[in-house]
Amino acid sequence: MKLQIPDELHVTLLPGMYVFLALLLLLLPLRWLLALAVSTVVHELFHIGAIRLLGIRLYGMSVEVGSVKLHTEPMTARQELICAIAGPLGGLSLLLLARRFPVTATCAAFQSFYNLLPLEQSDGSRILRCGAKLLLPMPVAERLCGIIERAFLVCILLVGIYGSVVLKLGLVPVGISLVILLKNNKSPCKAGGQAVQ
Repeated sequence: MKLQIPDELHVTLLPGMYVFLALLLLLLPLRWLLALAVSTVVHELFHIGAIRLLGIRLYGMSVEVGSVKLHTEPMTARQELICAIAGPLGGLSLLLLARRFPVTATCAAFQSFYNLLPLEQSDGSRILRCGAKLLLPMPVAERLCGIIERAFLVCILLVGIYGSVVLKLGLVPVGISLVILLKNNKSPCKAGGQAVQ
């Protein structure tokens, strides 16, 4: 389904998103659902604000399960770095409202923290990749990103095993780490498409 928005910005909701939204409505209390929506909107608005401030053309937005992709014209590593940092900064800015809106601040803090991890298609991965490109020759930057991202995935698996075996939390920690590993099965730091999360 495409919604036409002024300035020729196309928003695409992918089919799995409808199922995901239905599950959220069933599983989360309304105040947590609203807090999650507010923190997500603020996060994306900060990305869009950075894109607009840098004078980059924004073509569209794809809303998928667990992510929103903003489709833009090609960016330099410096521009992409700024845009990638903007989203988590927006989420973290909601911590200033923690006293008045603690649930929203909690959602924003978890969302920003997760988004800063060096995982495939996350802002953290983009920040790592763009920072490495700016500081190192391309082959070295790609190799370093690959090593860091793979090492981080191994750490996630070890934490999951520790939670399940040592802390005796059942299969949930291992299950979560396996989902993260499966979601991140593509090669890290690959070049290509301009989509800011």
